Formats: sequence, C-alpha cells, structure tokens
Amino acid sequence: MLFKLQRGLMRFEEIVAVLSLVAIVVLILLQVFNRYVLQSSLVWSEELARFLFIWLVYLSTSYAVRDNKHLAISFLLEYSRSARARFILQAVSLIATAIFAGFCIVWGVEMLFFLKKTGQQAPALEVSIIWVYLALPVCMGLMLIRCFAALWILIAGYQSSTSMDL
Repeated sequence: MLFKLQRGLMRFEEIVAVLSLVAIVVLILLQVFNRYVLQSSLVWSEELARFLFIWLVYLSTSYAVRDNKHLAISFLLEYSRSARARFILQAVSLIATAIFAGFCIVWGVEMLFFLKKTGQQAPALEVSIIWVYLALPVCMGLMLIRCFAALWILIAGYQSSTSMDL
C-alpha cells in the first residue's frame, strides 16, 4: 500500500513538474517572440510563468525528499561508525523536516484565509492570488507524506537489519 502511494505520488510529481517546466519555457519563448519580432509584449505571460515556477519549486521540495537530495550537513552521518548512530541522525533529520513542513502547512493555510478575506488578485491574469499561495500548503503536504514514508522505510530497514544481527 505504501509503495503504491509512493509510486503514484512520484508519478504525479514528475508529470506536473515536467508540464510546468515545458509551459514555462513555451511562455517565455512566446513572450520573447512577441516582444522582439511582433513588437508587442504579452501582459500575462511573465506572471503566469512566475506562478508556474513557484509551484514547480515547492513541488520539487517533495521530490527532493524522495531522492534524499535536500541540502544537509552530512559529515556527522559520514563519520558515524555505528548503524544505530546513522539511523538516529537520519530519523532526526526526517522528523525535523516533517515538523518544518507541518509549520509551513499551518502558516500557508492561515495565509490562504487571510487572502480570501482581502480578495487580492494577480494584476495581469486577474485571478485570485490564492492560486499561487496554495502551492505552499499543498506541496508541503506532499513533502510531509514523503517524510513519513521515508521514516517508515528507514525504521523498517533498521529493524530488519538489527533482527538479522541477533
């Protein structure tokens, strides 16, 4: 069950990330073509590309947890001699990341409620700015799921390796 969720989540993130990146490139190329060839710039293309980039960056945080690619101070992990010390360091790192993601979700939802009250809109696209700020709680939620899954796999792997030592 967990592995199906992991695979589905990974596939979703990959598809959305690739489509966002393609859309950003097409929008910027379209803007450059219109500005320099047609002498008429598009008002909305840069703003949409920026919003897609924001979503792409936040989505990448979840993807990075999957591949263990977040920035880390790894010298403690590399120089720890026991499997138990490495396990504890990795677990603490995942738990700290999960706590951070949880705080971001809470703050992001609070921000969404604030923006709902103010009714702010993106100037060029004239859509609610909530669509941009929604990236934080949604993608941090995905990151939180990834942290729990990685922690589960870490614990299961540690338990199976220690049971073999007995």
